[in-house]
Amino acid sequence: MRGYIGDRIGWHPQYVDHSGVKVLVIVVDPPRPGDRLHTLRKTLRNFQPGVLFTRLPGQTVQASPVHVEMLERRLLTGADALDVTIHAAGEQVLEYAADGASIIEQWGVDQLKKRIRPLDSPSSASEKESGSLSPHLAGVLAQLGPLMAERRTTEAYNVEVGNYVAASKQVLGTRLKQLHANHAANQLRLTLTNNTDRPFAAVQVSVQVRGAWHIDPGSYDWTPLPEEPAPWGTRTALTPPYISLSGRYPIGAAPLSRPRPVPRAQVRQVERNVLITYPPVDLRPHAQHVLDPIALAAAAQPEFGQTVDVTWKSTASNANGLCHGTIALARRDSTLDLTRLIPAPPRTAET
Repeated sequence: MRGYIGDRIGWHPQYVDHSGVKVLVIVVDPPRPGDRLHTLRKTLRNFQPGVLFTRLPGQTVQASPVHVEMLERRLLTGADALDVTIHAAGEQVLEYAADGASIIEQWGVDQLKKRIRPLDSPSSASEKESGSLSPHLAGVLAQLGPLMAERRTTEAYNVEVGNYVAASKQVLGTRLKQLHANHAANQLRLTLTNNTDRPFAAVQVSVQVRGAWHIDPGSYDWTPLPEEPAPWGTRTALTPPYISLSGRYPIGAAPLSRPRPVPRAQVRQVERNVLITYPPVDLRPHAQHVLDPIALAAAAQPEFGQTVDVTWKSTASNANGLCHGTIALARRDSTLDLTRLIPAPPRTAET
C-alpha cells in the first residue's frame, strides 16, 4: 500500500470480528485544511501514476475536475489555518492532596502542652504588675545593671504562646501548599508546539481540568515561621529608645523603580473544575513553548473515574480556526514527603 499511496496519508489497519468472521477494517486519517494532493505513485491496473482519486459514499473513483478544484481549495485554506498541539510534559499523573492538616493540628496541640504555664495566683500577679511600676524597683534596677527579671505574668506569656502557635499553623498551611506546588506529580506542565513552517502570533491557550482542585501557594519561596516568644524567665535588656528610619528614603533619594510584572496564567476554581487561561505567546515555525506550571490536586470524588481530563483549545491572531484536544492524567495517591513541613527541634549540646 505504501508503494502506491506514499507515506503522507495516515491509515491504521485492524481486524474486527463481525458475526464470527474476521473483517479487515482500514481507518484513514480524516483530511484537514492544508493537506497536499495525494496522487497514485505506481501503475495500478488501468490507472497511471499521477492519477487523483476521491472517496464517494460506498466507492472510490477517479477525481473529476470538480473534485480537483475542491482539493485545491482545501490546500489553499491551510495557508491561514492554525495548527498547534499540546502535550503534557513528564509522567501523565495527578496526585491527590497529601494529608498535612492533621500533622499541623497535632503540632499545635503539642506546642501548647509544651509551652503553656499554670496561671499565677491573683496576689502574685498583682504584685508583679504593681512592682514593675514602683519607684523603689526602678531604683533597684538602676543599681543592679541593664538587665531586669521576667516582667510578664503567666497569663500574658500564655497569650504570646497562643498567638505564636496560631500564626505558626497559618504559616505551616502555606508551607503545605508550597510543598504541593513544588511536587512534580501535583504540577500541570503543558508544552505548546507549532506543527507548521509558519509563525503564529499571540497564540492563546485555554484549559479546563475536570475533577481537580487548584493549589495557590501565594509564593514559591519557603515561608519562615514567626519569631518564638521568649522563654519564661528570660531577663530583659534595658535599652534606650531610638528612632526607627525603616521604610524611609534618604533626603533627595527616590525609591527604586519596580520591574514590570510578568504576565501569568489566570486560574479560576469553578466547583470541582479548574479553568486556566494562559497569556498569549508568539510561536516560531516548529517551535515549542512550555506553559506556566499550575499546582493542582486530583479531586477524590468517585464520579470522576480513574483519570483527570484536561481539555484544551487554542487560537491565534494571525491564523484561522481553533485547535483543541484532551489529555488524560491518571489519578494517584500522594507521594509527597511531609518531613520538611514541621521544623525539627533544636539539638541540645551533649554534656
